[in-house]
Amino acid sequence: MGAATIASLLTLSWATSTGAATTDASSLLAAALHDATSETSVHEVALTTQSSTTEQEDNDIGVNAGIQQFAVSNGALADVIALDAKKKLYIRGNTYALTNFFGLDLVDPSSYANDWLLVTPKDPNYGAVALATTLASDFDLSLDLKGHLALGPVTTVDGQRARAISGTVPAQDGNPSYRATVYVSDNAKPLPLTLSATISGATYKATWTKWGEKLKVVAPKGAIAEPISTTVQ
Repeated sequence: MGAATIASLLTLSWATSTGAATTDASSLLAAALHDATSETSVHEVALTTQSSTTEQEDNDIGVNAGIQQFAVSNGALADVIALDAKKKLYIRGNTYALTNFFGLDLVDPSSYANDWLLVTPKDPNYGAVALATTLASDFDLSLDLKGHLALGPVTTVDGQRARAISGTVPAQDGNPSYRATVYVSDNAKPLPLTLSATISGATYKATWTKWGEKLKVVAPKGAIAEPISTTVQ
């Protein structure tokens, strides 16, 4: 799903507490995608749980840059600083993360542990590392619900009026399709609030807050500027 077909939605009136026009699930989802990708930044917290393993992401996402922090219960700790406009990504992790999270093919991973490493488009997996580090790439993925979309009644999420939209995320990159539900704010400018899904036995929940806050992303000093072969796990 892209934002190119959403310009006409700008003139629509959405359901609010004052009782304006209602809308269907597809139009509301398209409006939420448009409004999310038109913002300047958002804070995202995502939690994935599978069996006894949990992974938490703590991300700040902007228009053309982002910061990601990963902590996995198996011991992996990793960071990504993405300067997408400059086509430069910086990754950092402990020894376990370099080998098992980023999948770096290094003779001695421990020698690079906790150092910043530069990844550029020359690396075949640059796109995978950069995924979801901008508002467009994050929400084009998160709000990619297809098939029959079900629209829930007005409810409350973290003190905000909201409506649920449920649909199917198509199979891609060898992963099966799955059902997901996203809650969007029920006002004149619908924005995503939470998303939950079950994917191949793993539960996933993302929460978005702090829309439009100032985000400053700078390149880390002392990064090792050499080609790094990565395979994001």
